Amino acid sequence: MNMDWTGVFPVVGVMAFFTLYVASEAWLFYRVMERLVEDADE
Repeated sequence: MNMDWTGVFPVVGVMAFFTLYVASEAWLFYRVMERLVEDADE
């Protein structure tokens, strides 16, 4: 097992950051749509 960790960690970090970013964007979008639906019901 001779892996080059210096090349692995940045990729893992970028992937984790991208995943968190997409998740937060999706959550915000969900909250906005939920509020629009509530306003439409009134």
